[in-house]
Amino acid sequence: VRSNRAVDHLTVCPMVPMPCPLGCGKTVARQELLAHENVCPRAPVSCVFAHQGCPARMLRSELPKHCADNVQYHASLLAKREKSVLSAAAKRERELMDEIR
Repeated sequence: VRSNRAVDHLTVCPMVPMPCPLGCGKTVARQELLAHENVCPRAPVSCVFAHQGCPARMLRSELPKHCADNVQYHASLLAKREKSVLSAAAKRERELMDEIR
Protein backbone atom coordinates (compact mmCIF):
# COMPACT_ATOMS: atom_id res chain seq x y z
CA VAL A 1 0.00 0.00 0.00
CA ARG A 2 1.48 3.31 -1.05
CA SER A 3 1.26 6.34 1.16
CA ASN A 4 -0.61 9.41 -0.02
CA ARG A 5 2.72 11.21 -0.24
CA ALA A 6 4.10 8.64 -2.69
CA VAL A 7 0.94 8.77 -4.78
CA ASP A 8 1.07 12.58 -4.78
CA HIS A 9 4.69 12.42 -5.89
CA LEU A 10 3.88 10.09 -8.78
CA THR A 11 1.25 12.52 -10.06
CA VAL A 12 3.81 15.30 -10.50
CA CYS A 13 7.21 13.61 -10.78
CA PRO A 14 8.86 14.65 -14.08
CA MET A 15 10.63 11.29 -14.40
CA VAL A 16 7.55 9.06 -14.22
CA PRO A 17 7.13 7.08 -17.46
CA MET A 18 3.99 8.14 -19.29
CA PRO A 19 2.34 6.67 -22.39
CA CYS A 20 2.16 8.95 -25.40
CA PRO A 21 -1.17 10.80 -25.16
CA LEU A 22 -1.47 10.61 -28.95
CA GLY A 23 -1.41 6.82 -28.88
CA CYS A 24 1.79 6.02 -30.78
CA GLY A 25 2.72 3.38 -28.21
CA LYS A 26 5.89 5.03 -26.97
CA THR A 27 6.48 5.61 -23.27
CA VAL A 28 8.46 8.69 -22.26
CA ALA A 29 9.28 10.52 -19.04
CA ARG A 30 6.58 13.05 -18.14
CA GLN A 31 9.07 15.88 -18.63
CA GLU A 32 9.70 14.71 -22.21
CA LEU A 33 6.05 14.54 -23.32
CA LEU A 34 6.06 17.96 -24.95
CA ALA A 35 9.31 17.24 -26.81
CA HIS A 36 7.92 13.87 -27.89
CA GLU A 37 4.87 15.55 -29.46
CA ASN A 38 7.29 17.40 -31.78
CA VAL A 39 8.44 14.06 -33.26
CA CYS A 40 5.50 11.73 -32.59
CA PRO A 41 4.25 10.03 -35.75
CA ARG A 42 0.66 10.44 -34.50
CA ALA A 43 0.92 14.21 -33.98
CA PRO A 44 -1.29 16.30 -36.26
CA VAL A 45 0.79 18.55 -38.52
CA SER A 46 0.30 20.99 -41.35
CA CYS A 47 1.84 20.33 -44.73
CA VAL A 48 5.38 21.68 -45.07
CA PHE A 49 3.98 23.80 -47.93
CA ALA A 50 1.34 25.43 -45.72
CA HIS A 51 3.09 28.82 -45.99
CA GLN A 52 2.76 28.55 -49.76
CA GLY A 53 -0.96 27.77 -49.50
CA CYS A 54 -1.38 24.01 -49.07
CA PRO A 55 -4.29 23.58 -46.62
CA ALA A 56 -3.66 19.90 -45.83
CA ARG A 57 -3.37 18.65 -42.26
CA MET A 58 -2.46 15.08 -41.43
CA LEU A 59 -0.62 12.85 -38.98
CA ARG A 60 3.15 13.34 -39.09
CA SER A 61 3.51 9.74 -40.29
CA GLU A 62 1.38 10.59 -43.36
CA LEU A 63 3.42 13.65 -44.36
CA PRO A 64 5.95 11.88 -46.63
CA LYS A 65 3.14 10.24 -48.65
CA HIS A 66 1.25 13.52 -48.89
CA CYS A 67 4.35 15.29 -50.22
CA ALA A 68 5.09 12.49 -52.70
CA ASP A 69 1.48 12.44 -53.93
CA ASN A 70 1.29 16.22 -54.34
CA VAL A 71 4.58 17.20 -56.00
CA GLN A 72 2.89 18.97 -58.93
CA TYR A 73 0.45 20.83 -56.69
CA HIS A 74 3.24 21.96 -54.37
CA ALA A 75 5.36 23.03 -57.35
CA SER A 76 2.46 25.12 -58.64
CA LEU A 77 2.14 26.78 -55.23
CA LEU A 78 5.85 27.62 -55.28
CA ALA A 79 5.61 29.02 -58.82
CA LYS A 80 2.63 31.17 -57.84
CA ARG A 81 4.49 32.43 -54.76
CA GLU A 82 7.61 33.21 -56.81
CA LYS A 83 5.54 35.16 -59.33
CA SER A 84 3.96 37.16 -56.52
CA VAL A 85 7.34 37.94 -54.92
CA LEU A 86 8.89 38.98 -58.23
CA SER A 87 5.89 41.19 -59.00
CA ALA A 88 6.13 42.89 -55.60
CA ALA A 89 9.87 43.40 -56.03
CA ALA A 90 9.37 44.94 -59.49
CA LYS A 91 6.68 47.25 -58.12
CA ARG A 92 8.95 48.35 -55.28
CA GLU A 93 11.80 48.93 -57.71
CA ARG A 94 9.54 51.19 -59.83
CA GLU A 95 8.51 53.12 -56.72
CA LEU A 96 12.13 53.66 -55.72
CA MET A 97 13.06 54.76 -59.22
CA ASP A 98 10.16 57.25 -59.16
CA GLU A 99 11.44 58.65 -55.85
CA ILE A 100 14.92 59.14 -57.31
CA ARG A 101 13.61 61.11 -60.30
